[in-house]
Amino acid sequence: MSGRWKPGRFIECGCCGQTGRHAAHGWRQTCYDRWRRHGKPAGGPPPPMTPVEIGRINGAKPSGPRLERIEDFVLVLKTRPADTAKQAVAQAAAAVGRCERTGWRYITSLREQGVTLRDLLNREVPL
Repeated sequence: MSGRWKPGRFIECGCCGQTGRHAAHGWRQTCYDRWRRHGKPAGGPPPPMTPVEIGRINGAKPSGPRLERIEDFVLVLKTRPADTAKQAVAQAAAAVGRCERTGWRYITSLREQGVTLRDLLNREVPL
């Protein structure tokens, strides 16, 4: 048997040093895919993202159409009367064409930016 690695064997990756299934060039499948996504640079795959970089991407503020829907949701939430917060979220979500669960996701997204449901309702409502 030659000294070449066969695809599918477990190796220590030449890029990141982690153990994984061999894909090509002595790299794991993850590193090989990253290399291909970046246009197959001559120097090999770029280094993996750090947890801080991943957090920046995952914690990004909403933009585009989602931001517009959230703004519409907040406007309806502030203007429609409701007895409870649950009713307010359900009504606002339905008014912008979304389900109640998505309304609560919008609330969570706003909370991550420092806006609470009580601030939005601007009145005392049982949660």
